[in-house]
Amino acid sequence: MKDCLDLNNPTAVVGREGDFQPHSEDSLNTKLSEWYGEERLLVGNKSDAKEVISAFKPFFEEKKIKIIVIGGTNGKGETAHRLDALLRREGLKTALWTSPHVLSLRERFLFHGEQVSYKFLNQQLDNARESCLNSGWSLSYYEFLFFVFCELSLSIERSKGLDVVLLEVGLGGRLDAVNFLGPDLTAICSLSRDHQGILGHRLKDILIEKLGISRPQVPLITGFELEWLQLQTQNFCSEKEVPHHDLFNMGYLKKSDDYVFRNKVMAYFLKEVFCLGEKKAVFEKLSPDAVRKEVCKDLFSGFTGGKGRFEQWSLGQDNDVLFVGAHNIDGIRKLTEALTGAFFDHVLLSFSKRNKKDILDSLSHLATYPCLYKSISLTFFDHEKAWNKEAQVSGEGEDQILKLCDSLDIKVLSNWQESLNGIFQKKAFGKKTEGKRTLVTGSYYFIGEVQKFLLSKV
Repeated sequence: MKDCLDLNNPTAVVGREGDFQPHSEDSLNTKLSEWYGEERLLVGNKSDAKEVISAFKPFFEEKKIKIIVIGGTNGKGETAHRLDALLRREGLKTALWTSPHVLSLRERFLFHGEQVSYKFLNQQLDNARESCLNSGWSLSYYEFLFFVFCELSLSIERSKGLDVVLLEVGLGGRLDAVNFLGPDLTAICSLSRDHQGILGHRLKDILIEKLGISRPQVPLITGFELEWLQLQTQNFCSEKEVPHHDLFNMGYLKKSDDYVFRNKVMAYFLKEVFCLGEKKAVFEKLSPDAVRKEVCKDLFSGFTGGKGRFEQWSLGQDNDVLFVGAHNIDGIRKLTEALTGAFFDHVLLSFSKRNKKDILDSLSHLATYPCLYKSISLTFFDHEKAWNKEAQVSGEGEDQILKLCDSLDIKVLSNWQESLNGIFQKKAFGKKTEGKRTLVTGSYYFIGEVQKFLLSKV
């Protein structure tokens, strides 16, 4: 079933991005950079995250705050945002942790559907840093921010109350910081090869890492299209006494469903299981046809999947930009499926650090969809997580990528800012600009850089 993406109805207007403050953002990022450097893992036993984060577990249990952990290769962020919105609609007070952030660091800290203020977050960062120094804790950039999220959850619960905490897994699952709190419900949205240098190259190895978020007697909901993954997961769960339900196996999802529809069904199903329980009567009520029909309604009207997830900005003069993070080949495939019937004057993409084959496969796949765009450009951006950060294209792998771009008529831009500047000019190439529709995709970090640039032009 194709989800209706209304690309003629922009969801945001540049200049109305909440209370985004570039100077405050820079101050936070500079502070974190001085403390922790880039967002990377601590190798081996150097991290104290398990000890630090596990200490919050009794607090959540005492306050009867439920925890939902959502993992997977693609779709987990959008699913988490949609589930958060559905639970708040049910009257529940929520906290949502996601990563990475796209435009603002505050995106990682969502309480009752709202980002915390710069002043409050800045104070919490300082307090958390002091605690780490005094206790001699060693945490990575990611683990430190999750520690801050847990501290904020305590503060929010005391002042405004908290019913449920939703946690998006950052990478893998088994060793991720969010896994050190005991979940009441878990989900894995999808599985494919990504972060292979850390998780391994074999699907079975990646699956084991993802399944690390499961617990005995705690429901696990999966959305695995491959029957092999369904079988492997069921065998694992039977051995570990984990109640397992796969949405493809049970008929809630079909292979013809696009990416956005799959995430909506997963979010809705999780909401129902969380609110109603896992009893037989619940599943009888949650028939596949009933769930799919419910999701097709205006159930998610006014909801978004989060920053950079089918997020549309209107730039004026009928110029629109659609931001869709698709950071691996599986994400690129799902992107083209979801955008069937849409058309863009230009596609601009850039990747974060990843293996050469993934980039080659992604470019080759996009080239098979000429009905989606008039032109496409590959570019580089300045970020510590960016692929080819220094724009050095002398290596063998980079040469191969450039040769492929040349053969596929994909432009290679060293300065993507210049290519976007024309949108803000009343005249371009000697004539008045007509409405343009641009798709920005690839790395979420790249999307963040583009959004900052666009906001600077307002």
